[in-house]
Amino acid sequence: MLTIMKNTILILIFFFSHVITNIVVYAYSPNSPGILGVETSCNPDCPETPFPPVQQWLPDVLITLPNGCQVYVQYTTRFACNMWHDLYIARITAANSNDPICNSYFSTTGAAQIMADVTLQMLKQNPMGFPPINDGECESNWRVIKGACWQRLNINWGSVTQPNQAYRLYPCLGDICCLDHYQVCLIGQERVITSLPGGVQGTCIPQETQPHSLGCEVVCGNSSSGGN
Repeated sequence: MLTIMKNTILILIFFFSHVITNIVVYAYSPNSPGILGVETSCNPDCPETPFPPVQQWLPDVLITLPNGCQVYVQYTTRFACNMWHDLYIARITAANSNDPICNSYFSTTGAAQIMADVTLQMLKQNPMGFPPINDGECESNWRVIKGACWQRLNINWGSVTQPNQAYRLYPCLGDICCLDHYQVCLIGQERVITSLPGGVQGTCIPQETQPHSLGCEVVCGNSSSGGN
């Protein structure tokens, strides 16, 4: 009888320790919505031509916003369904943690507006190398894809010995998408951006965020148009 009770107790201890371990692993997983979001691109369509894996993403590009704030943009691209030039924006980080312009901008500007400002500059500067390349030409197959739900974070992204306290805009969830459709014309070596219908507008699901997060915000439905 004692042997049976001991075995039962051991089984229960093993079971509960396994459950607790799994809970802890999930809570600290990079894919947990309570941590940083998901560093994988969402694919709203064209599954036969997915975005490349994270290891093959392009280097972060440095762009300057109209207010003078410089940010690094992590992005990747694909030629979806052999017809769409797709840009996927994965994260946005202030380049200089001591820049008062950037600090004020990130702390007082909503995630949707930051995303719209960055998107417009990415389309104008075109680090992706999308056509058109000749003056007077237009392309109506540019699209921008990003997670629907983002959070503004102010965290030390470095280490204790080499701190890098900077604002970052980061997706809360990576599998719910926004998709915006654009026409881009090259006129006098300046790109004129026109927003087109036919986008996909995801929703922002309420979720827990990091202590230094300003909360998850929906960024869909705030596409930008304009010249250079």
